Amino acid sequence: MDPAGNDATSFGPLEACAALPGIGTTLQFDVVIQGVPPSTGVGGGGLGGFQMNLQYNQSVVQVSNYSAAFMLQAGGPPLTPVSASEPVPDADGNWQMSEFEVGGNYESGDGVLIRIELQAVGNGQSPLRLLAVTVFDSQGSPYTIGQITDGSVFVGSPCPP
Repeated sequence: MDPAGNDATSFGPLEACAALPGIGTTLQFDVVIQGVPPSTGVGGGGLGGFQMNLQYNQSVVQVSNYSAAFMLQAGGPPLTPVSASEPVPDADGNWQMSEFEVGGNYESGDGVLIRIELQAVGNGQSPLRLLAVTVFDSQGSPYTIGQITDGSVFVGSPCPP
């Protein structure tokens, strides 16, 4: 646990592997978080925001769309979402996302942080690695992340057994 007492237990995509049938097809996957403690007002807690990079093989897929209107906005009004994510489509192999909620209602527990859509641009395999992951509480203090789970996508072939 970090000095502020923040601890989020795990973080990552729901599935370890996904397959796309061919070029031009799309895949949506959710990045989820578990164990966000309730907001205590001025003492922190709750989900205030996150930032991270998605590293992928740009010759196989590109980031074509995304939505962060899930756990960050589940706390209800007043909603004040702030996005500093790179624009999409992103085809350089490293998509930077940064999303925050500053409206005052902060969600806790388990949930979807962001839904990312990938479009197949070539056949092959692409790792999906989450790097430089930081999740913030309602006061802007970072949580300690216990485990980060990466994934992969195959285009033109099934996932290996």
